[in-house]
Amino acid sequence: MRLDYYIFGYRKIAVSGEDRVSLVSALLRRNLTAKISPDGNFLVPSYRTKKYKSALKGINFTASEIMGLPSFILKYRYRYGMIFGIMIAFVYILFASSYVWDIRIEGNENVSEASVRAELSECGFSVGSPFRKNALSEIETDVLAKSKKIGWININKRGCVAYVSIKEKNTHETEDKPKGYSNVVASRDCIIQEITVRCGVACVKVGDTVKAGQLLISGVIPAELGGGFVRAEGEVLGAVTENLEVLVPACEEKTVYTDGEKREISIKIFNFSLKLFKKYGNIGNGCAIIEDVKEFVLFGRYRIPFGIKRVYVSRTAVKTEKHTASEMILIARARLNAERTTAFSGADVLSLRTSGEFTDAGYKMTTRATLLKDIGEERYFIEAE
Repeated sequence: MRLDYYIFGYRKIAVSGEDRVSLVSALLRRNLTAKISPDGNFLVPSYRTKKYKSALKGINFTASEIMGLPSFILKYRYRYGMIFGIMIAFVYILFASSYVWDIRIEGNENVSEASVRAELSECGFSVGSPFRKNALSEIETDVLAKSKKIGWININKRGCVAYVSIKEKNTHETEDKPKGYSNVVASRDCIIQEITVRCGVACVKVGDTVKAGQLLISGVIPAELGGGFVRAEGEVLGAVTENLEVLVPACEEKTVYTDGEKREISIKIFNFSLKLFKKYGNIGNGCAIIEDVKEFVLFGRYRIPFGIKRVYVSRTAVKTEKHTASEMILIARARLNAERTTAFSGADVLSLRTSGEFTDAGYKMTTRATLLKDIGEERYFIEAE
């Protein structure tokens, strides 16, 4: 249920089962959306009831009276408690307007929104933080002093929303290189496919087979080339062989979770938490603690700093799961693909060969791949003082 439905009121529309298909088509034609239950019921905001009724012409439906806060006010409008409630709501709105309800990030391309929000939070600015006078400039200064990725930031307040505009630092700026003299050596066994020397003398050529630790680019300049020492720089690409293997047994032990036991319910308002229910007692071994936080959205767009947190304790049990031959092949393929994603990241695949066989231990699937990787590793022979 959306929070704005409660505040501005809503109606419940019910359609018979045989008209549900017509209902969906009618709503799509008018570009309207609704969460329809299996019984054919759905909720609509009261201020859009006319549009929905117009879209449902020719379909048998029933619409309830207005429900939510407007209905409550209408029902108890003659009671003194309503005046007190309205006063509390007014005070709450004034109180809430001085806090951050939502943060919107602009200008980020390479830096993720989550990273910007984390840096703002470290400087004391997040959803639920107060809009203090003359504090936004201090927060901007703190972010610039601590961040390695943000070069400029500006925070503006519009209502309860903070609009954060940033400019990223130039990621192409080269850092100060350490002083000293070095060689470039092979980090592993491979066959050289490409070598580019920016500084130093090449000691291998394309097609050579090298071992780990072998010299690739020397930082020692021979006398005929002028002599002296340099910091060797360059890129050496080699064909590297990788072997990946997974084994899926016919029977595997799997941890399963039973139905959760409710241990705690609390209401979160900004950074405050109000416990409504808590069950004390020892949890015991073999249990998993699961936290579920439900947040509310206003108009389907604005996140409200209000939520309900539930904590469950779920018992765990070990279950033996048997696989058929076809299931073992599918599981092995999925696990091998996951390992490939990690092992082959940042490399070009030159060749790939996969095979599988059934053994006494289960189904074994193996991949033998030839990858093109940067195998150059800098090694100093004279350190900077």
